[in-house]
Amino acid sequence: MREIPCRVYGSWRIPSGSICIITAYTVLKQEGYVKVDRRKGAVIALDVDRMRAVDELRKELQVILAKSSCKNISRQEVHELIDEIYEEYGGLN
Repeated sequence: MREIPCRVYGSWRIPSGSICIITAYTVLKQEGYVKVDRRKGAVIALDVDRMRAVDELRKELQVILAKSSCKNISRQEVHELIDEIYEEYGGLN
């Protein structure tokens, strides 16, 4: 039986070719895209409440933008208004 070259990370023995996969999972975990559970493995991280809030915001914005379009308010003016409102809340990202 052939020996596979491994590196030891903590208590894990990992084949050398798997290092890039581990790095990718680490980055995805840090960015909040996946959650890693030793029992379940890696699962995609979904924030359902946030997704619902974004969907609700989209619907509300559609109505607001339709009204602003009827009043000849330009896209530039809308963007400036949004930036101004965000600044009032401390420049939220």
